[in-house]
Amino acid sequence: MFNTRPLSSFKDIFPSIHQPLPLNKKEAEHLLATLTASFRKNLDREHGWPPPETNNHPVPLVDPKNEVRRPTDHHLRAVLSNPLFARARPPARDGGLGDKPRAAIFDEAVARGLMTIPRAHGFLLANKQDARQGPHASVASGMAASGAGRRVVQWLQSSGLERDLAFVTPHERFTHILVSFMLAEGLEDWVWSWLDRLLAAQKMLAVDEVDEGLQSKQAPTRLLLAIINAKAEDVKLHAAFAAALKGQESLDARSMPSIFLWPAWNRVEWKATVQAWRHELPSEELFDGFRALRHRFGTRKTSLQSAHLNLHHPSNPDARRALEMLRREKWPQQLEAPQSSQTDRKTRTFLTKIMSMGLDTVQVLSRQGKLDEAQDMFSLLQSNFGEHFQTLRFAV
Repeated sequence: MFNTRPLSSFKDIFPSIHQPLPLNKKEAEHLLATLTASFRKNLDREHGWPPPETNNHPVPLVDPKNEVRRPTDHHLRAVLSNPLFARARPPARDGGLGDKPRAAIFDEAVARGLMTIPRAHGFLLANKQDARQGPHASVASGMAASGAGRRVVQWLQSSGLERDLAFVTPHERFTHILVSFMLAEGLEDWVWSWLDRLLAAQKMLAVDEVDEGLQSKQAPTRLLLAIINAKAEDVKLHAAFAAALKGQESLDARSMPSIFLWPAWNRVEWKATVQAWRHELPSEELFDGFRALRHRFGTRKTSLQSAHLNLHHPSNPDARRALEMLRREKWPQQLEAPQSSQTDRKTRTFLTKIMSMGLDTVQVLSRQGKLDEAQDMFSLLQSNFGEHFQTLRFAV
């Protein structure tokens, strides 16, 4: 058996432990200050108190997501961010496309090379519908917030379709809604640059002297009409009148015939006369400048529009030309039975125009105190167009 060694025999194995020397007053105060500062710093870090400012340099901002938290904070955040505890999302309401936003779907289709003009058209239509139903102050503001127009333009550029603008003529409806988005998103200068490029290309082709029927199908005509349609959606017609005048300036700059502007001018004239009850007319200066454009298209072509515009002048409505035309022309003979659906549509449009001008003439004469002439004109309308009063549509 081994004998147990006494505990005192191990004392030589370990080095001798010396008691610390006593600190003087200055050293004790320094040690206390160091421990206190270290303790407070750790305490502030744990509980989120900002450190005291030690200089005048700005303190860099700390991302709240990365700031130091107590262990309980980290644990709670981990629990709340766990997908297993996430709330179930409601089913998508955008036609079974999942919960992806339309912009993401559009971008993904572009990245895969699957985007086409019909699909881009559908993308714009869906965003316009959202703008109508959304919380925005107006449809235009909702369209601007979507950024859909800029996305489509960027795709047209990256795909090369914007290089020659060949999509304008065959895809008229797409062009119209794209232009409306571009104007809403502040890309109007871009649209006018497109028009300038189209006019330059038209000039190089030397087709500026072709007949009116062919010019109505040309890209500059289509783009001008798209601009006017977008501008004329507003209650105030100031922008539409100004756009028509700017369109004529663009044609003059390229020495192109004014007939390219005719469909757009005719559209604004219809808004300012037949649908005047829907809109607010512009200033007298803009109105007179727009009306003067009629001479560019020929007085015979615009005689009816000119007479109707005179009735809606902002400060000096004049019924003389309208009275002369309504009394002289044999309108019933011009409203014979249509031979096709196209002529039927033209006949209805013409009938709406004549009756609208007649009723506006009666109204102007009544306001001017010419009650007898107003009564005679109303009787003339009844005798010539009485059977059409029930089918009259001013919302064409």
